[in-house]
Parts: sequence; structure tokens; C-alpha cells
Amino acid sequence: MLTNSNEIGAMFREAGASPDKDNAHIIISNGHWKLVKEGNQRASFIFPSKEEAVAEAKKYAKSGNAKVIIIHKTDGTVDRIYYY
Repeated sequence: MLTNSNEIGAMFREAGASPDKDNAHIIISNGHWKLVKEGNQRASFIFPSKEEAVAEAKKYAKSGNAKVIIIHKTDGTVDRIYYY
């Protein structure tokens, strides 16, 4: 589980992410699932479950706020990627 912004940044780099502000990630940190846009230190949204985070991230992308949603597993590796 990720606990600070340095770990989050390292996870993005490890996932092969570029600093593309059109990409958003669903990650777990401090027991909550968070939607974090690349380049940001803070979460745009926080959710109690991964399922809720994914559902809202899809709406977020469909409304033009992200072109790619990258969903991570609890260990930080990539689980799925959605393109919009």
C-alpha cells in the first residue's frame, strides 16, 4: 500500500507512465482508493472501494477530464488500462 507522494511518484515511473496530464491513475493509499492525475501530488477524488473508484473514473474520463485511466493493484502494479 502506498503511503506518501514519493511512493506514488515512484509507482507512476515504475508503471512506465509519462508525465501526461491526460492520464489518471486509480491507486490505493492509506486504505483508500484514489484517482490521481499524472503530475498532481494530491488525489482528485477518494473512494472507499476500488469498484467505486473505477466507476467514477470512467465517468470522469467520459466527461473529458482524462484520456487514459490506469488502474493499479494493491501492490502498485498495473491491473487494467482504459482508453477514452
